[in-house]
Amino acid sequence: MAVNDLTMTISSNDNTAKVLVIEDNQDLAENIVDYLELKGFNLDFAVDGIQGLHLASTNDYEVIVLDLMLPGIDGLTVCRRLRSTVKKNTPILMLTALNNLSDKLAGFEAVADDYLVKPFALPELPARLEVVNSEVVNNRINNTVSLANDYQMNAGFGIGLDLVKHLFEHFG
Repeated sequence: MAVNDLTMTISSNDNTAKVLVIEDNQDLAENIVDYLELKGFNLDFAVDGIQGLHLASTNDYEVIVLDLMLPGIDGLTVCRRLRSTVKKNTPILMLTALNNLSDKLAGFEAVADDYLVKPFALPELPARLEVVNSEVVNNRINNTVSLANDYQMNAGFGIGLDLVKHLFEHFG
């Protein structure tokens, strides 16, 4: 599948994670898209930081794969804006050739969830996507169950509050 300068959506099984890939390197982007498509992921793709920030701000994704050195807006700025301005808690996997400790720490200071240095083996990417996504899901479940149990013991019925998705549920 060829990746061009347009945003693209690759649809597959509805039960798989929806992932946004923000990568300006044409060859790498094609490899990532082809590989993740074979693994059953649903993908949106952006070629620069401006387009990526727009897609991430206006859509819901389970995970974002974000290059650091992007045209338009760099990846660190995209990450910071998603966290502080847009208030998105979507897990972000930084994908970059920058491999110094200071670069990695800058990624984590921008509140990225993981950091993968190029070049990398393609089978590592879906493994990392599943890990960062499952960590967020587990945190959502734990937050909801903990609050529901606390309230249930005090009021005799249960509620669920997902602090990440901003959802409220009433049980009983």
